[in-house]
Amino acid sequence: MEDYPYPLTVEGPWLSTSTRTLTKKLQLYFQSKKKSQGGECVVNFSEQTHAATVHFQSEQTRDQVLDKGDHSVTIDNQVVKLKVFKPGDGGDQAEEASAEAGTRSFVAHNFKQPVLNEQRALSVRVDNVPADAVTDKDHLELYFEKWGGPIETISSIPEEQAVVITFQSPDAVQRVMEKTDHSIRRTPVSVHPYFGPDETQMDLPTEIISCVSEKGFSLELVRGSNVAVMTFNDPEVAEKFLTECRNNRKFQQYGLKGRALEKRSSSGRSIKVDELPDQVSADLLELYFEKCGGAVEKITMIPEEQTAIVTFDNQAVDPNETPRELSTEEPLKDRLGDAPPASSVVLENLPGNLSREVIVLLIENISSVSEEDFAMEWINESNVAVVTFDDPKVAEKFLTESRSSRKFQQYAITSRALEKTRSIQVEDVPGHVSAELLELYFEKSGGAVENVTLIPEEQAAIVTFHNEEAIKKILEKDHHISRTSVSVYPYFKSLNTALYGKDRPTWNLPKPFTEKIHPAIREFIHKMDLISSICTRMESVVCQVNMDKSEVQLSPFPTLLRQKNITKKDIDSWRQNSTDEFRDILSSFDVFEHAVIPSIWSAVEKDIRSLVKDKAFMSMDNGVMTLAGMAQDIKLLKLILENVLKKASDQMNRDKNAVIENIDMSPAMFTLFLQEGLQSTASCKYPELKLAYSNDTNQLTLRGLPVEIIDIKNWILERKLSIKQKPLKMDPSLLEFLKSVNCEEMSGDLFTSKGICAVYRVENGDVVLTGSTDRALTEAEERLQMTLTSSTLSLEDLGVLEKPEWQFLTDELCDTYNSAKKKTIVIHHPKHGDGLTVSGFRDPVSEVSRSLEKFINAHSNITEVIHVRSYAIVKFILEKKSEVWQSLVKNNEVTVDFDPKRPLIRLSGERVHVQPAMEKCRKIADAVLTDKLMIKKAGAKKYFQEQGSMFLVKMRDRRFVVVLEESHMKEYKDDYNSGRIKDHRQLELATFSPKMTNEVLGYHSPGMTVVEHPSNIKTLQQKAKGTITRGALGQSSISVISSQSPAYFLGNKPKPSTIRHFVNVRDEFEPAVFQLCAETEQDLNEAQELISSFIMKEQIHSSIWDSAIEKFTREDAETLTNLQRELTVSIQIGPESVIAVEGLTRDVHKAERIIWDIIRKVDETYKCAALWLSRMSGQQYPDSRNQMVPFDIYTNYDLEKAFAKKQSRPKIDFSDEQYEVDLTRRMAMGRNGTTELKRADQKDVQSEPLPSHWEDMKGSFVKRVPVRPGSQEYTDVEKEFRRTGLTNQILNIERVQSETLWRSYMIQKKYLDEKNKHKNNERKLFHGTGSENIDKIDNRGFNRSYAGMQGAMYGNGAYFAVDPSYSARGFAKPDRLGHKRMYLARVLVGDYTTGNVGLLSPPAKGSTATDLYDSVTDNQHNPTLFVIFQDVQA
Repeated sequence: MEDYPYPLTVEGPWLSTSTRTLTKKLQLYFQSKKKSQGGECVVNFSEQTHAATVHFQSEQTRDQVLDKGDHSVTIDNQVVKLKVFKPGDGGDQAEEASAEAGTRSFVAHNFKQPVLNEQRALSVRVDNVPADAVTDKDHLELYFEKWGGPIETISSIPEEQAVVITFQSPDAVQRVMEKTDHSIRRTPVSVHPYFGPDETQMDLPTEIISCVSEKGFSLELVRGSNVAVMTFNDPEVAEKFLTECRNNRKFQQYGLKGRALEKRSSSGRSIKVDELPDQVSADLLELYFEKCGGAVEKITMIPEEQTAIVTFDNQAVDPNETPRELSTEEPLKDRLGDAPPASSVVLENLPGNLSREVIVLLIENISSVSEEDFAMEWINESNVAVVTFDDPKVAEKFLTESRSSRKFQQYAITSRALEKTRSIQVEDVPGHVSAELLELYFEKSGGAVENVTLIPEEQAAIVTFHNEEAIKKILEKDHHISRTSVSVYPYFKSLNTALYGKDRPTWNLPKPFTEKIHPAIREFIHKMDLISSICTRMESVVCQVNMDKSEVQLSPFPTLLRQKNITKKDIDSWRQNSTDEFRDILSSFDVFEHAVIPSIWSAVEKDIRSLVKDKAFMSMDNGVMTLAGMAQDIKLLKLILENVLKKASDQMNRDKNAVIENIDMSPAMFTLFLQEGLQSTASCKYPELKLAYSNDTNQLTLRGLPVEIIDIKNWILERKLSIKQKPLKMDPSLLEFLKSVNCEEMSGDLFTSKGICAVYRVENGDVVLTGSTDRALTEAEERLQMTLTSSTLSLEDLGVLEKPEWQFLTDELCDTYNSAKKKTIVIHHPKHGDGLTVSGFRDPVSEVSRSLEKFINAHSNITEVIHVRSYAIVKFILEKKSEVWQSLVKNNEVTVDFDPKRPLIRLSGERVHVQPAMEKCRKIADAVLTDKLMIKKAGAKKYFQEQGSMFLVKMRDRRFVVVLEESHMKEYKDDYNSGRIKDHRQLELATFSPKMTNEVLGYHSPGMTVVEHPSNIKTLQQKAKGTITRGALGQSSISVISSQSPAYFLGNKPKPSTIRHFVNVRDEFEPAVFQLCAETEQDLNEAQELISSFIMKEQIHSSIWDSAIEKFTREDAETLTNLQRELTVSIQIGPESVIAVEGLTRDVHKAERIIWDIIRKVDETYKCAALWLSRMSGQQYPDSRNQMVPFDIYTNYDLEKAFAKKQSRPKIDFSDEQYEVDLTRRMAMGRNGTTELKRADQKDVQSEPLPSHWEDMKGSFVKRVPVRPGSQEYTDVEKEFRRTGLTNQILNIERVQSETLWRSYMIQKKYLDEKNKHKNNERKLFHGTGSENIDKIDNRGFNRSYAGMQGAMYGNGAYFAVDPSYSARGFAKPDRLGHKRMYLARVLVGDYTTGNVGLLSPPAKGSTATDLYDSVTDNQHNPTLFVIFQDVQA
């Protein structure tokens, strides 16, 4: 055991296990690093000590096995615990170590009655688990995997708030228990080892239920499936146990169930094979178990467990039979005997990957005999095996059945009987032995020899006899030839080899070896990817090449030994053959090495690399340049590179002695010297002398030997003394041209090429000529003037320079006239100029200028404006001639812009496209006819602005256009218009002379005004005859007003006269003027008729008669003026209480409603004033009984007004007769005589007392009195102010006393009480306002004319709020100190209704126009504000 010097002793309860099986089990176990931490070892078992010794190859492996401590193997389905220790240490220490480590296995002493020897828990029970975590297995698994290890199962017990965690290893339980402070979701939990209902916990319940002791049954727990199998010795006890366990309390507590185990004979077709070696394949298992049991259905390999499941076609294996050991290491019987085999079979075409063990099992399965009954000799080099059976019948059977064997067909193996032979192979033949000697020797030993073939390279010979019997004789003897022992074996021609039996020589693959290679050649091979071709060539000698390291490794292919007809000589000579072949390959490569100093290498490296390129691998290391590549390439490169390096070395030596000198010289001077022959002179005299001129420094650099430089400097000095110069003034554009070119090159073109020895340079804005003589300067100047010129082009559109075509043209011209060597023109555009210059040689400048000028004229962008007579022409061309102008813009060459306001058409684009387009547009404009139509009708323009689009849509297909003229549409008159221009037409449907005068009545009543109509009368005029077209509503659009016109009256009012005369309130509307355009007179007439019809069908005229019209105030007149402006209607007031309204139907109807609102308001005001006046004073006349009775309130009002104005003879109607009243004499004169009148003062108004708590007015009309805090009046006002939760601080409360307003208010209150027939007409309401309105309200009351200043949502009146918060927040404006003001006022709301926007007076209660509501509100059922329309109501 020299190779395995590190032993360990292994002891255990081996029981009756065979030594062979036990040795095999231990060998597999201790070789497995996964199971035992072991490795390469040999196991020896001692029958005397019943202990095994395991010898390990390394000490480290042995120590790893000892460190594991806990070892066990499975034998006969029982886990056997092992004691492992070093020899001499004894077993006590091992036992202690093993006890400390513990085990989860048990040792069974009886297959039917397993007994637990020792057990470790695989599970833990966790109590006090939070309710939300007890079923959260993901959380539990993560937690206990962290502290223990891999988990197999988790069982939750929610009713006990517990879980059972089962791990895959008992070590995990130990790790979990080492942690004492477990908590789940911040709740502490308790953890204990848990064995579950396993063997130790099942024993006692089983004994109680079965009434037998533990010896009467055995129990086996099936891990991972929560199943246990109990086997009773007595079947009756088993039946009793099965019945009673179902009602057992403990079984129910654990949730256990019992059932009878099915018979194994019914389904036992599978077995499990454990502890399989890694190299065992499914094929080997199938063959093995087919031999042991029968036909195999399938095999399932489980590599990670080193197990397999074998399923048979039928129950081929006895489940009670002790499992058999599968060995891959049992030696096959190797014997063929001394004579040729009696019954031999040749197996051919054996797969190379088929192991010897598989072949042996295959033979056993087919022949039905064990390996002891046959011998097999494997001939590796030909994939052939010869099987020799002891029994010829078995050989015959095998030969027959193998040809139909499924496995043979699967592997394509063929079999045949081995022929009888008459030849032998003699080995170890001495070299001097001849064929004749061998023939004589074997004739003597065996019989007549037919042939002898010597194989000197193998020291062997083939001897063939005349008959087969000689073979048997020869093989039975030992042979010595020339005192040398020789070996004799039967030789078979069909096999091309002898059969050796157990003595068959084994050939080993030659060992790999290395060959040196130059590193540069190796790099070249890698660089050029030549390894594959080398490997391909080496395959001819069965050699594989590895060039990954500095030395090349050559090794044989594994197939070397399987080469056809291979001999031992071939194997022995393989190394030499491989070496020769590889060295021959290397001979095609070569290496060139040359020492190079760094300075030379720096100078020539670039040149050398450009020469070498990819022809070779090149490196420079430690001053040695190495070149590796193909031999022929290296040979050529060697000559070239040696020459390059020599030249570089020579140049370096010259550079050491060379000097450098700089001579200041202008470029022009240098050029002149070149013309004089500087370069040619220097090159001729001194080829190695270097001349270089720098335009940056204006220096000539000479580099060479000192003597060379001195000579050239003398030559330059002589020429410099004879040089002449002349400055010239040049045109700026020519100067730009000369600047843009190389002075030296241009000097050559201008002067040198013409034999003029001169050059020029640009200096300080001048051209300076330099020449060798004065004549040369004169000729040069003349040459410049004759050859160069410039041309200037003007640009009207700088955008032309941005066009791609311009860039293309200039590039093309420059490419045409300029070349890389010579420039003839320059095109220059100054940044701030509008011109373009072309300068250069005369002819090219002329040609380029013509091309550019032509392009500029054609492609400059221009904008032309076409002025037409009216905007209608613009629209006509846009809409009716679209096909013309759209064809112009089709290719985006011209942009047509129709001015939206003025009669203009703009055409933009390049001139070449715009000019033709202008001619087309002008022809269209000249050919059309235009006209104007003016309609002076109220609302006509507005109606067309609103509804004209609908008209224009209908007119879309007509041959004319209509445009409503706006102020910005100015006509354009131009003499070039040759078309007929018609006179403007004006349809003036009605002309009015508005005049309105107002005069305040003599009687001084606040806010009362009347409108007096002028005496001059103008009747309605109309140009059209008779009645114009009737409107949609059936009323005449325009009619002569006569007595037949509709009239409206209020009560017993004066009737209108038969002829009405009208006066405009204000002429606020402007006429509608239409521009027309068409191609024919007929189309123009049609347009006029359609427009007139469209406008006039919406016109309506309405007249309103009412006596209240005579009483309109200035305020009412202003309302009518605003109404006329807002609705665009014509409102005219006639001399006898008539208003005429004319305009659009909807506007006229709206105006009527508003006028009637004004009439009702005036009538109500007139009525109130007359009633109030009748109570102050009354005019009386005698009735038929000669008793004085009062006039009606209206007649009384007229008389009182006339009295106030001191009119001498007003006229009145009473008693069905008209009277003329003499107010001075108080007489009324009529047709039937004279009646005496009487005027009586009324005292009822004056008797109306002022409030008792008012202070004395002392002659004042208005007085503000502070209310004392704490008084009842202050408390009442404050209570009203705070009623809705207003929390503002009250600074002061003042009482406003106004005798005039009070008495007017009380008169109105009494009037409302009588009119409404109830007393619930007054409310206390709030009114918020700004400080600037306080004095106005105190003196004049709540003036409704302020309506709209804060909002008029419910009518144009004075607004009051029920809630003080509404007035305080929304309308009481703070002053500069932040103080707000608010009125608490008495307001006569009377009967009210819901208001609307625009109300001038309350609406009527019913059909009677005179019976109006007294106020309006926002909500009739729950008002929050009120609006009054008479100032006396508050």
